[in-house]
Amino acid sequence: MNKIVKLDRAFYWATADGPGIEQCRLRSDEIDDGYVMHGLALGIAGDGREKGKPYRLTYKLKTDAGWNTRKAVLEAQIGDAPETTRILRSDGKGRWKDEHGDRIEAFDGCIDIDLWATPLTNTLPLRRLALRAGGFKPGARETIQVLWVTGPTLAMQKAPQHYTLQPPGSSGGRALFEDGTSDFCAEIALDRDQFVTDYPGLFRRL
Repeated sequence: MNKIVKLDRAFYWATADGPGIEQCRLRSDEIDDGYVMHGLALGIAGDGREKGKPYRLTYKLKTDAGWNTRKAVLEAQIGDAPETTRILRSDGKGRWKDEHGDRIEAFDGCIDIDLWATPLTNTLPLRRLALRAGGFKPGARETIQVLWVTGPTLAMQKAPQHYTLQPPGSSGGRALFEDGTSDFCAEIALDRDQFVTDYPGLFRRL
């Protein structure tokens, strides 16, 4: 049984490839025995039909004490288009339901969620894997399936990802991220709590 660690932190990230900023607040939740995260990200769409248009994403994520994602409330808007909302719930074991309570079988096996507009969601699998029996040791390469939410339209798909933890340094650690559907990879810099400080080409913490 995992026990929550008392956390109360605020983060600000800037996007590396254009105007954009995010604010996130993360707190431990003793009542529900987990963690809750609220965030607001503002930016400019970098590709697709909406390229060049401003977007806004607000999110609320909840995990259990083991950092298994249990709920996501997402609201996004691009330009002057109507707002898009998604409410997703998980049993923490990779089975998801939508806002109507209907199973989304396409995402079976996705314990983690990954949001395109924030590096916060890189931390969730890193902390979750570290709590497993045997932990997550430097040099080990872990493959996971994530519920990948893309772009201001909140399109969703199941996607494989790989993480390789690097030996920690004096100021924190690093993890190699590899996208399982393309040749994209990046070595992400982390603080001592495994929150992103620098994601080359995408985000940097302020």
